[in-house]
Amino acid sequence: MIRKTQSVNRTELTSAAREELRIFLRSPAGVEMTQIVSWKAPSLLSGSDATAIICASGKREGYEECLENIFSLSAPVNRAEPEPSSSAYPSLDDDKKWDATTGEELTPKE
Repeated sequence: MIRKTQSVNRTELTSAAREELRIFLRSPAGVEMTQIVSWKAPSLLSGSDATAIICASGKREGYEECLENIFSLSAPVNRAEPEPSSSAYPSLDDDKKWDATTGEELTPKE
């Protein structure tokens, strides 16, 4: 869980907290809480008062975004390592391959 000593602006949970949240959301209490929270969503207004309709729409959008954030926090994080790029040219760290005084012709690898 997030501790008081950690930054308030933190946007991700630890993997342990993420797993605990996922377990809770799948439990009977989590399912019931999700249903109740969904039912309590701000309603959209209908009528002629454009300002009230726009305000209600914004509240609803913010509420839905908040719920999406909660559910996304419970999703596992896929931190796939980038595939090594295959270059047709020699490694930049190999000075001998890039030394023009050696007389070697720089040709791409095949």
